[in-house]
Amino acid sequence: MATKSKIAEAAEQQIGAGFAPERPSQKSAPTPAPSTSTDLRAYIGKTISISVDRLFIKDNVRKTIKTDDADFKALVESIREDGMAQNLTGEVVEDGQRAAIVSGQRRLLAGIEAGVLKCYVRLVAFDNNGKRIVQGLVENLLREDLNAVDTADAFASLIEEAWTVEAIAARFNRTEQTIKKYLQIAGWPDTAKNIVRENIDVFPVVLLFNQISKAEHEDPELLMAKLRNLLKRARETESVAKQPKSPEIDSLNQQRVEILKQLLGVKAAVSQKNKAKPIRVTLSFKDEAAFEDFTRKLR
Repeated sequence: MATKSKIAEAAEQQIGAGFAPERPSQKSAPTPAPSTSTDLRAYIGKTISISVDRLFIKDNVRKTIKTDDADFKALVESIREDGMAQNLTGEVVEDGQRAAIVSGQRRLLAGIEAGVLKCYVRLVAFDNNGKRIVQGLVENLLREDLNAVDTADAFASLIEEAWTVEAIAARFNRTEQTIKKYLQIAGWPDTAKNIVRENIDVFPVVLLFNQISKAEHEDPELLMAKLRNLLKRARETESVAKQPKSPEIDSLNQQRVEILKQLLGVKAAVSQKNKAKPIRVTLSFKDEAAFEDFTRKLR
């Protein structure tokens, strides 16, 4: 009978489950694991080995984590073989009995899938939500390539915590104009944001910054139409690229190469996906003198 995945079980319970003991960072010497009833507040500022039933996943700047792609599976295998190479960061909750994972949510889920039991966690306490958001952003922006809309939402959360655009730009080494563009994205409806989250390969931040007009930012209907159109075009391009070339086209391209070689006396490459597509010709020359000799003959 099929069993529920470990990730699904952990998501339902909102707890972390399973890490092999990792190597703590060299900057923070590990402290022996406390007993299951010890108040974790006594260990704030230290890196300790914690039983994972004392950890849980809290709302994070990263709203979605892909657990079915090749990178995540590779991370699972790496943890299974070698343990964790980087400490997690956990915020001790009020009762001192558990810690919420602030940095390392993706690694936590990978550890759950790997089936290991303990991990080293650097325990912290935040006196305001802004510091908590910054911690999560630093982790994700520097190590895990946070998608554009989650980054935008995190910056917007800092604005709600009374941060200024100037302060955010300085803290994250961005221009103020860049932060303002992210804040425009933060104002999108959830339906638009979810299109990006579900298709992050199609919507890199540079595309969102350059392809979405001011009018589209301000009009949800125009925005949705634009995003759907960009997505459709991207998937159509992928589909065409995946179509195998026919043996007939391959043979024809080779004939064209021979014709060009005989007529021009240079090395050539010819490509054409199918007869409805353009023919692309590339001429190669061994050096500049050969190119000059070729162009002189054409004059």
